[in-house]
Amino acid sequence: MEGTRFTFNWSPATADQGTTITDYHVQVCEREDLRWVLSPNFDKLTSLTPSRGKPEWTVPFTGLLNPDTTYYWRVRARDSRGVWGSWSQRFSFRCAAPGVPLNLRAAPDPEKGTVEITWEDNPQGRKPVRYKVHGSDEKGFTARDTDHVVRMGHGFCDTMEEYKARKQGEPFFGDVKTPANFAAETRERRLAVVGPALAFPNANRAFYRVVAVDEKGNDSGPSDFVEFPRPFIFTKPPAIARVGRPYRYEAAAIASIGHLTCRAGYNAAFWGREKPKWVLETGPPWLKLEGSHLTGTPGDGDAGANEVTLNVTSEKGGHAQQKFVVVVEK
Repeated sequence: MEGTRFTFNWSPATADQGTTITDYHVQVCEREDLRWVLSPNFDKLTSLTPSRGKPEWTVPFTGLLNPDTTYYWRVRARDSRGVWGSWSQRFSFRCAAPGVPLNLRAAPDPEKGTVEITWEDNPQGRKPVRYKVHGSDEKGFTARDTDHVVRMGHGFCDTMEEYKARKQGEPFFGDVKTPANFAAETRERRLAVVGPALAFPNANRAFYRVVAVDEKGNDSGPSDFVEFPRPFIFTKPPAIARVGRPYRYEAAAIASIGHLTCRAGYNAAFWGREKPKWVLETGPPWLKLEGSHLTGTPGDGDAGANEVTLNVTSEKGGHAQQKFVVVVEK
């Protein structure tokens, strides 16, 4: 089979007179004796899938099967009386695709505000010819090239009071349509994903995954995600300020929005979203901090070099610091 997402097809079953075929049951296993299914994804009633009413079933996602692995499958039919027929004969197949990229690592450089990630090819499967990198602030995110739905429960909550107060129809409540998290494509086994000069979509995110692509365009499954210490400051401040003109620096740090979890029973939400807190430790009197924005207008007597120290912390104990010099010119 080319790729790891394809459609199983079989000849329609024949029903007894006065009955019709109403369902098919498909199983996929690694064991030749078909004793245990591979996972719940591969133990399917087609009536509960988009293939309802058809003698076929499509693997729901790319990457659920491994390349260079022998799998076995079978199918049986059920009629309108609810009677199941016998299982079909056993069939086997193997997938041709690249293996999932391995050993993702992050190399952060706090002084430059950059992070480069690297990875290795999987020895299993076809050799990749390129890689797709995906980034998100959602922990455990699924790599997606297109818009998709993220189940968010009651959305972003810190307390049970907030959870109970949130209602259907509010932002981030329930199943939320979310843009693609594709970031960039590369032929190298490395990519700078964080930095003040990066302009591609989903740069400067908290988590990254990599998908390998072979010469025939088949994707691997997504890798494990890689992350780095947070908060992480990735913006670069203006180095020059002018006397009598407003100075502004919008500092930004990477933070995670968490993921769907439950608290105090089955109360599903994105609990504990990281909220960086900024403090101006040192700086000239004319410079003030508002949230994460440094603003101010230097006067005639402020010309010269001004040392600035900006700190950011998270509720989970993370800390980052940015030291820089602002030169005030007339």
